[in-house]
Amino acid sequence: MSVINYVKSRGFGRARKPIYIATTPFVINALGQDIINRLKEFNIHLVLTTCPVVSPFLKSVGVGTVATESVKQMYYLPRWLALII
Repeated sequence: MSVINYVKSRGFGRARKPIYIATTPFVINALGQDIINRLKEFNIHLVLTTCPVVSPFLKSVGVGTVATESVKQMYYLPRWLALII
């Protein structure tokens, strides 16, 4: 729910642009449908088991900014995006 709190703290009723969070089936199951629906109300979407580095997902939804805790993604994403632009 930290993402929802962040959106609220910025003074928005929902994110102006969609927020996509890549996650695993374990996390989806742990959250439950009520929380997933609440996230959708705030324009926050969960993307199941995909690595943005190797998936066409980012390009297909027009994502231009990425936040990650992954050193691997920090290394590969700019290079990957340069190849497809």
